[in-house]
Amino acid sequence: MALEDASISDFTRLWRAPEFDAGFTTERAVPALRATLAGLGIDLDAQRNVELDIEARPGKRPRAFCAPIRVPGRVVLVILPQGGQDDYQALFHEAGHTEHFASADPALPAEQRLLGDNAVTEGFAFLFEHLLSDPAWLRSQLDFGPVDDYVRFTALQKLFFVRRYAGKLAYEIELHSGKTLESLPDRYAEHLATAVGVAYPRGDYLEDVDGGFYCTCGHGRSRRSSATT
Repeated sequence: MALEDASISDFTRLWRAPEFDAGFTTERAVPALRATLAGLGIDLDAQRNVELDIEARPGKRPRAFCAPIRVPGRVVLVILPQGGQDDYQALFHEAGHTEHFASADPALPAEQRLLGDNAVTEGFAFLFEHLLSDPAWLRSQLDFGPVDDYVRFTALQKLFFVRRYAGKLAYEIELHSGKTLESLPDRYAEHLATAVGVAYPRGDYLEDVDGGFYCTCGHGRSRRSSATT
């Protein structure tokens, strides 16, 4: 499909990338995470303040997420491995958040343990997620064949999200500058389409917004709308 014929939903399909599923099996996900942490000197199972929720149960959301319930006393990494590179990216991203919150100094006041610049926790998250773009990691942790195509794919994906969040920032500056509500759907669609090269739905002009200019804190893994999936 040519780019001029594509829509944002086609990118949703592209990022799923089932052609790489053989290298990212369901059963290998958690062992790969444990082995990666062990290589950094972190015994995941010995971290008493980290809970690993891998139980399959009705209604459990399939995408991994981090629940910092008490920082740093109780941090839960919730996982329902599905396999596929996108599932691994989410798992390692959320594991980065988990290790960040679990390593917070308990002596710090609550506002320093829980609040502040979100770029800090996103930095941890993307450090872990980007391991999946490293040929040496792919070969050592997974039964992965030739890695060039996958590494090129991840570079395209990262470029897309960097451009997307630059477009979001430009739009959100306008959103908070007092422009009339009537003009915002068109401005949202224009900014995002210019950034990534495909049409964006006007109706997401308020849904596809995170508070506090979160788009500047890392290019984000928000999955709340069709625009970000």
